[in-house]
Amino acid sequence: MRQLGTEGCQCISRRWANPNAKDNEGQTALFAAIEDGNVEVVKALIKSRKSVVKVQDNTRTTPLHYAVQSNRDNVLEIISELISAGADVEAKDADGKSPLDIINDRESAEHQPEIIALLKQRMTSQEK
Repeated sequence: MRQLGTEGCQCISRRWANPNAKDNEGQTALFAAIEDGNVEVVKALIKSRKSVVKVQDNTRTTPLHYAVQSNRDNVLEIISELISAGADVEAKDADGKSPLDIINDRESAEHQPEIIALLKQRMTSQEK
């Protein structure tokens, strides 16, 4: 999905009647907002339909998978929003990897320890 500027993401969040509508790669507006690092649009899309956090693109990548690969300064806030909205921290992509597997594989990821802690905390709370 091509990267959208803040204005493009805001336009998407206001105008898309269905936040689950997908492009040719199977990605929704939420993927674009995550790529753009636009927390306000992420929040607006989640507020409009919480199920947006559970969609998968053509490679079974979820918005949470996508977010853990981001190097944005606000990635922790985005991941927290996704998890709070019910994102599946154990979902597997087409390669059989969970978001935790992906962040563990990234050697020099920004905020890696904090992201791992967020994911593990959610996994622990789901087990209870």
